[in-house]
Amino acid sequence: MKERTNCIFIVYAQVYENKGYPSSEDWRPKGRQEFSLKINYSDYDKYGIRDPWNNSEELVSIFKMLVKHESDELYNYEYIDYDLWFGNPMRLNKDRFYAYIESYIEEINNDI
Repeated sequence: MKERTNCIFIVYAQVYENKGYPSSEDWRPKGRQEFSLKINYSDYDKYGIRDPWNNSEELVSIFKMLVKHESDELYNYEYIDYDLWFGNPMRLNKDRFYAYIESYIEEINNDI
């Protein structure tokens, strides 16, 4: 199995939209936004962070600053949480997915 050295942080933020823009400030929640940050896992050692899960307090502080930096007078982002992915997402088999759906529907229809 190939070693996965890249990791992706998915940072979740609440989006607030300024409905009063440009004449006033009237911030209202709009939904969520995902931000991603792809880094090499071995880069942690450069900064003395050996394990991102055991240093989550420091990472949360950094992510709060990063998402705040993306805010402007129209949209404000407020940190919610983060996930850590190793490597890129793995694809599931689409044909198998449809086969499972058909099997599931057939099972439901047989129970009726």
